[in-house]
Amino acid sequence: MFREFLVEQRNRQALSKRSAIELEPIIMSRPFPLSVVCVCLFSGLLPGRVVGVDDAQFSAVEHTRQTIYHSPQTPGFTSWVGAWTMLDGSLMVCFTQATGPLKGRPQAPPEVRRKLTWPPAGRPGYDMTGLDLRNVHLRSTDGGKTWAQVSADPFKTCMNGITGEAQTALPDGTIVRGVFGSYLPYNPELPKTGYLERSTDGSRTWGEPEVLLPEPKYAVWPKRLRVLRDGRLIVLGGVAPFPANSRTRTGYSRLIEPLLMVSSDQGRSWEGPIPVVPMEHRRNWGGEEFDAAELANGDLLCVFRRIDPSSGRSVRWQGLLKKTADSWVPAEVRPAPFPHSGHPDVLATREGPVLHLATTGIDWTTDAGRTWKKFRLPGTRYYPRAVQTEDGRILVFAHVGGDDAYGKTDQSIVMDAFRLVKQKTPPEQPVGNTNHTEILTITRHPPTKLSPLRNQNTSSLSVSSTGVVAAYYGYDGAPKFFRTSTDGGLTWGPEHPSPPEMGGGQASGTLRKGGSIRPVGMGQPIDGEPGWYLVDLVHFTDDFSAHVIKPARIYMPGAITKRVEGRSYVWYWPNFHSSIETLIGGDLIAVMYGLFEGDAVGSDRGCRVIVVRSNDQGQTWRYQGTVSNEHQDPNPELPGMFAGFTESSIAQLVGGKLLCMLRSQGSHLPSEYRPLYVSWSEDLGKTWTTPVPTQPHLMNILPTLVTLDNGVVAAVYGRPGVHVAFSTDDGHSWSNRISFSHLKVGMVTGQVDGRQVAPHRLAVVGGIDRGTWLFPISVERQRVSPAQTTLSGRVLDDRGKAVAGAQVQRSPNRYTADTWNIVPADRGLPGYYHESFFDNKMMPDTPRLGYRAIRPENESATVTTDRAGRFRFTDVKLGEWVLTVESDGFAPQHRRVHHLPNATPHEFQLEPGRGVRGRIVDPQGRPVAAACVVLGLFHCHTDERGRFAWSLTKPVPTEVPVKVYKRYSRRYTVLQRVMSLVEIERQPIILKLK
Repeated sequence: MFREFLVEQRNRQALSKRSAIELEPIIMSRPFPLSVVCVCLFSGLLPGRVVGVDDAQFSAVEHTRQTIYHSPQTPGFTSWVGAWTMLDGSLMVCFTQATGPLKGRPQAPPEVRRKLTWPPAGRPGYDMTGLDLRNVHLRSTDGGKTWAQVSADPFKTCMNGITGEAQTALPDGTIVRGVFGSYLPYNPELPKTGYLERSTDGSRTWGEPEVLLPEPKYAVWPKRLRVLRDGRLIVLGGVAPFPANSRTRTGYSRLIEPLLMVSSDQGRSWEGPIPVVPMEHRRNWGGEEFDAAELANGDLLCVFRRIDPSSGRSVRWQGLLKKTADSWVPAEVRPAPFPHSGHPDVLATREGPVLHLATTGIDWTTDAGRTWKKFRLPGTRYYPRAVQTEDGRILVFAHVGGDDAYGKTDQSIVMDAFRLVKQKTPPEQPVGNTNHTEILTITRHPPTKLSPLRNQNTSSLSVSSTGVVAAYYGYDGAPKFFRTSTDGGLTWGPEHPSPPEMGGGQASGTLRKGGSIRPVGMGQPIDGEPGWYLVDLVHFTDDFSAHVIKPARIYMPGAITKRVEGRSYVWYWPNFHSSIETLIGGDLIAVMYGLFEGDAVGSDRGCRVIVVRSNDQGQTWRYQGTVSNEHQDPNPELPGMFAGFTESSIAQLVGGKLLCMLRSQGSHLPSEYRPLYVSWSEDLGKTWTTPVPTQPHLMNILPTLVTLDNGVVAAVYGRPGVHVAFSTDDGHSWSNRISFSHLKVGMVTGQVDGRQVAPHRLAVVGGIDRGTWLFPISVERQRVSPAQTTLSGRVLDDRGKAVAGAQVQRSPNRYTADTWNIVPADRGLPGYYHESFFDNKMMPDTPRLGYRAIRPENESATVTTDRAGRFRFTDVKLGEWVLTVESDGFAPQHRRVHHLPNATPHEFQLEPGRGVRGRIVDPQGRPVAAACVVLGLFHCHTDERGRFAWSLTKPVPTEVPVKVYKRYSRRYTVLQRVMSLVEIERQPIILKLK
């Protein structure tokens, strides 16, 4: 449920830019015409919009999903659910069930097929003639825990249903249902229009048909029956002002307009039809599917499925019916922010919000649809019906699958359950008062050890549509085993063998219709189909107990799949590299990297990072756009080798934008790191902003982006070590980094994976110093005030005495591990992990956050300690900072601090020593950035101004061997000489040109 979960949670404003949103091909037999869903607003109001989670006042909690019924036959056919509560508080559901042979059935007579335009041309599997068709009724007296079948009345038709959704209980306990009489061609005695039937014995028997409108004047299709607060009954659906049974089913499709009728005597007599939409919209409305929720003032908030008058596609609209005396008048209707998703279902809850429920997510409004907010819940199954029980739970019933041909899909009836909770909101601040901010509260749950193997690149995660999490790992290489968790990664089941086809890699995706996929192997060109490639996908069931391998097609015109000199690591695409994201609406999107014809080649010339998209649940993928094809270093002032952009990850943000994070580093040396970059797209991946470095820099490979259900974006990455950082501003800045390891490459690979596994919870898997572990982390957003507080502390010497007159600087946060020492080489490590500038007896140690000297030009806040060694910064924003302390006679110290409400003072205890600061320039006096400076065993890099700094504890040498070189540059010579500390500081060191 959780990748679905993530998808369906987000703000969908971006979808308004999609010109053709099609989740899947759907053959409509239930609705009249083929249609889609859309929403509209009311007169004088702005178009409907979905606002972000920060505006939310309600949240949905305690979500569960369970199967409540499966046909006695497999594959099952159980569709078109109705749901209601009875007078005694018990629950009832109904649905259409078909059983019988999959093949060899009789077909409907030609005249019946012509009249009903059924089955669709070339699809005989939709003809239900000869099957055992029944309207099944279930009842639960324990709140949905258990269900018993009450009845299963039979009917005969070639259609795949005649009733079910339009069903409810009246105040006297009678069950009433609407029937499509025109769909019963084998019963000439029955009306060939919409009618009602009643049951006074709990659905066991049904009374005679009660026609809603006279057949000579109207054709009717009842789709919803709802009881209003005053006890009146309304019927919603479609009506055509033409004689019933006078046209074919297709012939009626453009004649239908929304139907509303109201009864004050429990459906014995009716008023209407009452106009539902303004006159100018009734022509070519194209659909009978809509639902309405009664607002507190008696207005009806409607969500429609109709044919878009301009495109001919199915869309959702929204409208308001204003209460006038005992009736209603239509206000303006307009397109809404919801994508197409079957029959609309809305529910007015006791807590106040009106819910819109669909396969694409569950949204809510408290302002009659002016704005919509999205719950962090998975989308429903197909054609949902929601009710609220006496204890406040909201139950949503729907069927697995879609509008499927008989035997195509194993359908079942599922029930989602959740509650609404009104969130506490801070007191309203006066206009102009911004003295509040948001912080993250992060909880690290107990981790689980998966394997003793720490230096690995194969551990990864998958999440199914029902929320089951699978963790893949190995003991000596490929992921030979996996374990599953059903509680969001807190506990794990026994070890199972992984499919033998699986290799390493983090690519996996969750399918909206159920299950998950993992690409295996590399794609291959399809002979005779230029631009098309095949790749295998492993399809897992929701509980990961079974899998099948199916080929998928990828269209990437212009892609190179042959070896290119100097580019051995990119020739093999198409290769799914990172997590597969599920977009709002259900499409899948992923990133790949490689070369297209005409791209620059050469070992340092970069790659093309592209986006591919699938609208058929991963069966077919097409090139969507290029994130970047940069082959020139965009930031030459940074250390390391720019290898172009390669390993990347993509996530959809709460506002609908896409965020991509890209690796730029090509060197494996721990001393030569480059930051991850970020780019944004506002058109679902067709165009992208120029990538920019993460702020602060995140280092440095294999990113995995995860947008949590509360809108927080997590970035899981490695090298050195294993980390996750978080963003609350759509990836523009990062904070709250959690580091599971800082170990260098060679000890751990830094190749990690992460997924959302429960509400507000993330799981990270990777190799650390004690093996391969899985770490569950909960992330909560918390609004606090004031936004600025005092940051204070004390500076002491090594004997605990106060250090007066010390300088303390507060500078922006940094994560960069940019200084290191060289140490004796570990045995058995590959040669390329050694520092090539030195002999193989020495190698880099794990890099650390570098000391930056306090300089006036830094323009960072600086204070001086008092006689008691105390320092104090006032009005400091909550968040992360770097504190640096310098004092004569002592080695400088620096520390990253997380400034939170009620923070305790920070204490520094300085050791005797000194600081050294210098600068590297070229012969013209221009700064040389990103040069490696070696002072004895200490290493660092120069900043963009050519500056470097070194903190030494006693004993302090008077002179040191100095080496300066700029790796990956042929412009400068290497400097090697012994220099005194005074000489280093007195004037810049000149690095000569070659």
